[in-house]
Amino acid sequence: MSMWLLQKLFKASTAIPTWTESEQTVDRKEKLIQIKTLLDSHNIPHFLTQGTCLGAIREKGFIDYDHDIDIAFYEWDAKALLSIVPELEEHGFYIEEVTPPNLRLKLKHCKATMDLWILHKPTIFYRLMGYSWWVNNGLFKTNYFDPKIMETTHIFDTDFRIPAYTETYLVEHYGTTWKTPHKGHNAIYRSKLSQIINTLVLDSPMPAKFSGVDHMCTWKPWASTVLKCIAPKAAITHRYKHPS
Repeated sequence: MSMWLLQKLFKASTAIPTWTESEQTVDRKEKLIQIKTLLDSHNIPHFLTQGTCLGAIREKGFIDYDHDIDIAFYEWDAKALLSIVPELEEHGFYIEEVTPPNLRLKLKHCKATMDLWILHKPTIFYRLMGYSWWVNNGLFKTNYFDPKIMETTHIFDTDFRIPAYTETYLVEHYGTTWKTPHKGHNAIYRSKLSQIINTLVLDSPMPAKFSGVDHMCTWKPWASTVLKCIAPKAAITHRYKHPS
């Protein structure tokens, strides 16, 4: 596994056209179907993940307040994806940013953006610890992206592949209340050390692994009391909400 594979292979586009807000008339549904058609035509397997998967299962479409499209692909298909970048640009998909876990795409005449997440097999060290996949900076033990399991959901008159053991996947990302819409409950990965520390001092409606959005976190009552007493004006005291 090379965590920097995307940054070694891909570069942000230097010729992204601009368009006005009034020209953003293309629906994200159209772009989702279009990217699926392109990837399928080149035999590049892919999955709906994160908020896009949640919307597909819970809403049978997109979540109204979720403004990006999340798709994942295998690391061994990265070069195949690289080879079709010119074709992607012809269809209005431009690489805006390259990071270790994903490619951020700007979509021509569309308000939404798209994240293409890379699915890595962990190193032997982590595999011996029982982990199956590394994606979006997180390690997963459940084999959600087993190439042999073809789990799909039907939305927009189209079948889309989704992670295997889908309910377990959604619970791991969004908690046991994932079936209830909660605006702002974004599943952002938090590092392992941060998970351990934050579990001691913070409460979050999200699972610890995906509690990386600070505005959703609240100081535990004891931590709130201590901070207000010893450092009432410190920045750390006001970084998170205090219990009412």
